Amino acid sequence: MARIVLPRGTSSTVEIEKSIVNKGLHLSTTKGLVKKVNEDRVGCVEEGKFIRICVADGHWGGGAADITVKFWNSIAKFPKNKNEAVRLTEHLQKKLFEKFGQQKMDETKDFTPETSFLVLEVSEGNIKLLSYGDCRLLVCRKGKVKYELGTKQTWLGAFSHLGLRKRLKVEETLIFTNMKLKAGDTILAFSDGIDECRYEQQTIKPNQLASLADVADLQKIVDEIYSRVFAEGAEDNASLVVLRTETKH
Repeated sequence: MARIVLPRGTSSTVEIEKSIVNKGLHLSTTKGLVKKVNEDRVGCVEEGKFIRICVADGHWGGGAADITVKFWNSIAKFPKNKNEAVRLTEHLQKKLFEKFGQQKMDETKDFTPETSFLVLEVSEGNIKLLSYGDCRLLVCRKGKVKYELGTKQTWLGAFSHLGLRKRLKVEETLIFTNMKLKAGDTILAFSDGIDECRYEQQTIKPNQLASLADVADLQKIVDEIYSRVFAEGAEDNASLVVLRTETKH
């Protein structure tokens, strides 16, 4: 494991939850060095020829992120198109409102759990992707960024259901796309605590992450990225998924 480099004056103990699903997939998350709790959630389901992964960046608690990961990993089939993705996301939004919200809310003080998220499904060299908010995804090839997911500063929850605090509508904001992958491509999916190690300041650029992803050992990729995150401050929760497509023999 790579050595985690910490800023001066911080504890030498770093808590990073890691899960190696298989040799081509690593999931990890940490509360970082500043936040008291981890509001991020990350999970996956592998069935037959596909693997589905969800990253959720919680806000004002981890409840919405928890429900979101469970929701996307429990649906029987990935959406076929954007209209279906919007319908499912609006259904999820309603579930979050029913769980945490109320019809009359004061947007200056009635803060309830929200989340941004991305969910992807990889099968037979294809990736299907949908996203709402500011979770990140890069497709990296030979140390270069071949695709970067667009992001929006918004969260899904009771406020988005009611249209408060400038939360963006699902139908206008949700990203749905699919693409063909090449053997050996590396997918990095992560919350903003990875590249914004100091709160709301980009400290690790996409091309730097792609360069770090250009090694064969996924564990080394995970360790090197977290080394950078902690060296730069780790002021937010940070979750990371590293997925490597199969290399042709």
